[in-house]
Amino acid sequence: MESNSVLHESTTNSSLLNQYTNICLTNNNDIETQLTKPTQLTKQIQLTKPIQLTKPKEKSSDIFDCLAVIFWLIFIIGIVVLAITYLVYVIISLCKTSYREQKDLCEGSNAWLYLLLSLVISTTANLSNANAKSNSDNKNDSTNTLVPTLVALSFTIWGCVELFAVDCVGELKSTLLYTMLEITVIANLVAYGIITIFGLLAYCYKCVCM
Repeated sequence: MESNSVLHESTTNSSLLNQYTNICLTNNNDIETQLTKPTQLTKQIQLTKPIQLTKPKEKSSDIFDCLAVIFWLIFIIGIVVLAITYLVYVIISLCKTSYREQKDLCEGSNAWLYLLLSLVISTTANLSNANAKSNSDNKNDSTNTLVPTLVALSFTIWGCVELFAVDCVGELKSTLLYTMLEITVIANLVAYGIITIFGLLAYCYKCVCM
């Protein structure tokens, strides 16, 4: 009996040992296969493409705002250049033809005085206007714009008289003085015409829409 029990124990022990070894072997095989085969995570990493960073598209409104600012800058620079050129040529015309020479050519004309006074008064009026706008707190004060407008209108009327109503003004056509007189009068007439048209349109718009 003792020998049978010993034999039985040995067989059970051997069977258990075989089971353990089989488990270990199977586990080792599984580990090797898992190591050799690529995991799902590595497959996903390999399949995924690198992310491309795209710049955000600019809005069309920003582009239009930039274009409007550039347009207004070019317009303002052009106006300043034209004003400086006009002032320079008026001074040249006054220096080339003196008041006595202009009177000798056309006794009834005062084109020399007109250009001189319009140059001085327009420059001082613009400077005083700029100072008044920068120092005044009341934005609704109409006297800041009324007085320069009346002065400019009176000089425009005087220029029209000198250009169209004086008989001997044709004697001055060969001088730069007459050219600058003509440019000044025509520029003032065009400016007042544009202001009048826009004022009438604004008035009509208020009457119709309001």
